[in-house]
Amino acid sequence: MYSQASFTEATASFRAATELFAKALPPAEPPRTAPSAPATPTKPTAPSAANPRAEVRATLDNYVRAVETKDIGLLRQVRPGLTDEEISRTRASNEIKRSQKVDLKVDEITINGDEAQAVGRREDVIILRDGQRLRQDLKFTYTLKRSPRGWVIQEAREYADKAPLGTRAPEPTPRAVRRP
Repeated sequence: MYSQASFTEATASFRAATELFAKALPPAEPPRTAPSAPATPTKPTAPSAANPRAEVRATLDNYVRAVETKDIGLLRQVRPGLTDEEISRTRASNEIKRSQKVDLKVDEITINGDEAQAVGRREDVIILRDGQRLRQDLKFTYTLKRSPRGWVIQEAREYADKAPLGTRAPEPTPRAVRRP
């Protein structure tokens, strides 16, 4: 695909190959420690991750890949809470797009136990089937939760930093003024 100048598709293929290669490696064994004195019973927790920020970042990368490749299956893995209506809207949106390039610029990842929050900016370049090019700049806050299968996006809040070009704030409506 790269040699045919299909750079978007080549990028998606490179990312997929990287992910598959990473999955092919056996998971690292956690270090064994000597048993300690009996402690009070605690709530069982998921095994601690060596680097939860890297796992959150990998989830965000999978989200980007799902959007760019229009992979609804991967999108559902990364955002399992999507409703059937949201999936239908995504499919309809994908039908009118030739391609979409997403650039997530993560400013901060905050981890609090089994919950995380990623904050940053998202820049999308969308090419419609008719050739029209759209650019969208958004700020985002993604709330993630650790599940038995890894981190998933529980909530996505995306909002425009400013009004799109070519739009104006509404004109104030004139009010009747009473004079004595």
